Parts: sequence; structure tokens; C-alpha cells
Amino acid sequence: MVNEQDEIQFILSDQFAITNSDNWFNQFVERIDYLLQTDFPKLVNILYGLDVSETKLAVMLKESPGRDTAEIIARLIIERQTEKIRTRALNTKRDDDIADSEKW
Repeated sequence: MVNEQDEIQFILSDQFAITNSDNWFNQFVERIDYLLQTDFPKLVNILYGLDVSETKLAVMLKESPGRDTAEIIARLIIERQTEKIRTRALNTKRDDDIADSEKW
């Protein structure tokens, strides 16, 4: 199974490698747009692997007609990854409260 970092790296791979950190979001959107146009099943698989909500994506697309689909997807990917980071940080703090002898 491919991990999240590998999936994000894949999105940013090939000729879409980030060359300017100030412009990374635009390049990220370009890569997603490229996948939308050339390999939609691969993009869907990546979104599934990153656990981006299908329902949330559908609602965002419906509520934002005329807005760039690739940008919406990019923002949802970033939002989901941020949620995961926060959740892991909270779980790590809770683990610190457990005595070493009681940890698995």
C-alpha cells in the first residue's frame, strides 16, 4: 500500500516538480489539473488514498460553479492533511500521559 507522502510526491512528480517554493500551490493545482485531464482514475485513487471526503468534494463543486476544480481539490487535500496532522498531534499528547509500563 502506498503511504500518504508517496501519494503527494506522485502528485508533484514528473515535469510538475516544485521549482519555486513561493509558487508551490499553483504548481500543485497544475498537477491536479493535469491528472483531471489525462488520468482521472489515478487522481480518484490518490484522493481515496488520502482520505479526501467524496461528499465534501461533491458539495464544494456544487456550491462553487465556475471555480477551478483543480484548485478546489488541492484545497481539500491540504485541508485533509492538516486534519490528520492535528489528530496525530493530539493522540501523541495523550500517549505522553500514559506510564511507559502501560504502553503497548
